[in-house]
Amino acid sequence: MLVIHEIFGLTDWVRGVCDQLAENGLIAIAPDLLSGQTFSDLDAARKAISELKKEKVQADLAAASAFALKIPAG
Repeated sequence: MLVIHEIFGLTDWVRGVCDQLAENGLIAIAPDLLSGQTFSDLDAARKAISELKKEKVQADLAAASAFALKIPAG
């Protein structure tokens, strides 16, 4: 399962969602679309999200999906 982080980036909350999904038997991957940046300021987060290139986001999601498909089922 791909988990897409919200505007503030790959936060501890998003990681926790993936952990909870994993505890329920799912493979959950959250690609970091903001390359390690996290934000507490809404304006800075909006600016960073708005500057993401569509092609880069699509490539990151495709790579994460392809990776997930290679993980053997438990």
